[in-house]
Amino acid sequence: MDEEIVVTSSLGGATLAEIDSPVFVIKGDDINYSGTTSLGGNLNYLLGVNSSDFGPAVGQPVIRGMGGTRVRILSNGKLVRDVSGLGTDHLNDVDLNDISQIEVVRGPSSLLYSNGTMGGIINIVDQTIASKDFEGNDFNIGLERQSVNMGSSGSFSYKGNVNGTNLTYALREVNFDSYDVPIGAIIHEEEGDDDHDEEHEEGHLDNSDIYTFSHKLGTSWVRDWGYFGFSLGRIENSYGIAFHGEEEHDDDGNGGGDPEPDEHEGERIQADTVSENFTLEGASTNLSGIEKLSYFFQFNDYSFTEGHVEMHHDDDDNGGAGGDDEHAPTTFTNESFEFGLKLDIGDQAGGNRQNFTVNLSQEDVAIVGEEAFMQPVDSKMLSLGYFLCRELAVMDLDFGVRVDRVERDGSRVEGDPAVTTLHDISETDLSAALTMGWDLDNDSKLLKSCEEDLAKITGQKPIITKFKKSVANFKTRKGTNAGLKVTLRKNKMYEFLDRLVNIALPRIKDFRGLSSKGFDKFGNYTFGIKEHIIFPEVSFDRADKVRGLDITIVISNKNSEHSYALLEKFNFPFIKKGDN
Repeated sequence: MDEEIVVTSSLGGATLAEIDSPVFVIKGDDINYSGTTSLGGNLNYLLGVNSSDFGPAVGQPVIRGMGGTRVRILSNGKLVRDVSGLGTDHLNDVDLNDISQIEVVRGPSSLLYSNGTMGGIINIVDQTIASKDFEGNDFNIGLERQSVNMGSSGSFSYKGNVNGTNLTYALREVNFDSYDVPIGAIIHEEEGDDDHDEEHEEGHLDNSDIYTFSHKLGTSWVRDWGYFGFSLGRIENSYGIAFHGEEEHDDDGNGGGDPEPDEHEGERIQADTVSENFTLEGASTNLSGIEKLSYFFQFNDYSFTEGHVEMHHDDDDNGGAGGDDEHAPTTFTNESFEFGLKLDIGDQAGGNRQNFTVNLSQEDVAIVGEEAFMQPVDSKMLSLGYFLCRELAVMDLDFGVRVDRVERDGSRVEGDPAVTTLHDISETDLSAALTMGWDLDNDSKLLKSCEEDLAKITGQKPIITKFKKSVANFKTRKGTNAGLKVTLRKNKMYEFLDRLVNIALPRIKDFRGLSSKGFDKFGNYTFGIKEHIIFPEVSFDRADKVRGLDITIVISNKNSEHSYALLEKFNFPFIKKGDN
């Protein structure tokens, strides 16, 4: 049964997921133990982060309205060199199996990793090359079944230390068919006869299938001077691109007068990717004047093939062979090499730090096929970056600057007859960013306002919580005010639950239910509320600012399934599986 409810509020007026810090960290267990979905699908619950879904297989993250090349995807701090930036129907070629965490980086600190990151950086971190020795041996086997697509997924991972050598291995296979769609669930907004809808009642979403096979192997040695290791990885994907051809079908309302809409009927767009990488990585500590020196070498070989596949129809015995010739596949390739060096200077833990980075990379990009729109390009890039963080008496200061020198060798074919013109382009780009944050710890008016509102909501006076340590990335300073906290038990707890479920939650605009991903391994449930004014005890006219709350329900059974069933009995409006 329920034991207590903990309600917390941050002084900045937001939930933990909404704090405007340069880094937000998602625990790896939240990804490893949740249903398989795209990278963007795993992140779209964060404030300011959406997913540009192009079918269930593809979901690129969009940060503050910016996507594509404005949001860089990294794996362990190294740029993922795929072709996702060329189109929203290209998936992010990352392995989300057995990861440690996902970092969402915004602000000046993002310039440490890549240029042009106006949106931000998504960094996927795992322990394939361990920087600390593992304790014992850890085996994990995962099996997943999704009824919505009759799909299955299996995974295996191992982490351990054998005679002073850290070893890791992870393998995953995903095989999902097209998503089932209830008949009549798709509404077609078009003028035409009523019989048109029945043509689309197929019971599934075409081309929403995906097959993935990935595995990675890593080893490292940790000593007093630092660590060194290497890793090997391979990812294979094969997926369909959903919603292709919708415009042609929308135009077909009169029963076949125009042959053009039927030309691609039943056509399938299929994409196949293969990526291989080899990484050397290490770090040295306790150097003279330098807290830490990190370095890496990485080799990547990536290919992306997209093609049109004419599907066979029972009523068209002759269609197929000719269509394949019309739509030959197009292949994107990228062979790259990258070297990176990072110097950590200053008091990293205390909030006064400096970082200096050097990156040297070379990549050969080529597009071959019917839809190729550019000739092969050989690019070389040299990048220098500097980041400064200072905690001053009245404000926190972050400053980042980055200089990129790019040289591209390519060619252009034009004219009839075709003439090839060689191009050699060199350019230098400068990127800079500056943020300043004022310390609100001594703002007694703000603190009093928060206390009054939280006391009205819970019926109990809150206590002030303090930061236990300083963390520069999160702008926290040890001993300063972090937020407010109220712990409710017995009658006050049940009375708060009643008001929360029956009065407050229904007042949320466009409310679709609570996520079932908020349970931890001990059976406790945590969720956030963006606007505290949903509680009628708080007057909207008198509220000086809209703030957020985090609510944790502590349950004694230590089993998430039992906790879910218990809260359902309390009429908690969870989103049902399969409902989006």
